[in-house]
Amino acid sequence: MIKFSHRQLVESVKDVNLKGKVALVIGGSSGIGAGTATSLARLGASVTVVGRSDSKCKTVVEQMKSVSPASSSANLSYSTLDCGDLKATQAFLESYASKTPRLDFLVLSVGGFNAKGLVTPDCTRVLAVNYISRFAAIKYLAPLLSRTAQTAPVRVMYVGNPKLGGTTLDGVRDDMGAVNAKGFRGLLKSLSLAMYANIMTDEFARQNPKVAMIHIHPGFISTDFQVPFPVNYFAPIIKLFGDSIEYAGDRISYYLTKFDCEGKLGKGIFVGIKDEEVEFKWAGDTAADYDTAMKYMQGVLDQTR
Repeated sequence: MIKFSHRQLVESVKDVNLKGKVALVIGGSSGIGAGTATSLARLGASVTVVGRSDSKCKTVVEQMKSVSPASSSANLSYSTLDCGDLKATQAFLESYASKTPRLDFLVLSVGGFNAKGLVTPDCTRVLAVNYISRFAAIKYLAPLLSRTAQTAPVRVMYVGNPKLGGTTLDGVRDDMGAVNAKGFRGLLKSLSLAMYANIMTDEFARQNPKVAMIHIHPGFISTDFQVPFPVNYFAPIIKLFGDSIEYAGDRISYYLTKFDCEGKLGKGIFVGIKDEEVEFKWAGDTAADYDTAMKYMQGVLDQTR
C-alpha cells in the first residue's frame, strides 16, 4: 500500500454527505483532533469537540462553522474536559450517552506525555490521559454506538501507533515510577504501554461486532504536540516537514467514511503510517491476558469514580 496523497483523500470523500450523522472528537481542541473535527463538519456532520482549553475549543467550533454546509443544519459544539481527571471523564461520558440519541463516529485523539503524578497507586497521569480515558470513552459509549450500528455504519477511530508496545503482559506495569519519570526514560516506558491500545481495540471489537474499531497511525503531523527531552529536539523538523493538520483530518475522515470494513468487523483493524493494514498478533494467552488488561483498566476507573 502506498500512502495516500492529500489530493487523493479529498477526491475520495468529496461525494460524502454526513448530514444527520453525529461525531464526538475527544482531544479535538487542537492538532489532529481539530483537523478531524473540521473535516467531518465540512462533510455535513454534527460534531462535538472535547478538550481542556475553552478558548481552543471555541476556535475549533468557529472553524467548523466556517466550512459546514448550510444545508446540513449541523449542531457544532464543544465541551471542556481534562481527560487526566478520570472522575470528571466518566461523568461527562455518562451524561453524553444519556443525552445523545445516536453516535456514528467516535474519534479518540487525546494524549500527552508531559503529565506528572499518579491518579491511583498503580496508574500514572500519563497512563490515564493516553489510555485509560480512551478505554472509558469506548466502554461508556459502546451501548450508544451499538444501537446506532443497528441502522448505520459506525466507526471508532483510535489515533495512535499500532506497531508500538509489546505482545505480552510481561513487565508491562513494572516500575510505574519510570512512566512518571522525566525525559526519554519516561517516554519509552509510556510507549511500551501502547499495547493497551491494541488490546482494547481488539477486545471492544469482539464485544461490539457491528462497530468497526480502527487503531490508526496518524503519520508525522505538523502540530504543537509536546514530547519530553531529547525527542523534543526533533519537533521543529517534524513541524517543518510533517504533513498538515488538514491532511491528517481528511485522512481520518476517509477511514471513517470510505474505508471498506467488510469482513473485518468483530476484530480490531490496525492501519500503519503508509496506509497499510497491520497485523496484530498477541504472543501470550490471548483470552487470559486480554481479560487481565481490561480488568486493570476497569479497576482504575472504579477507583476514580
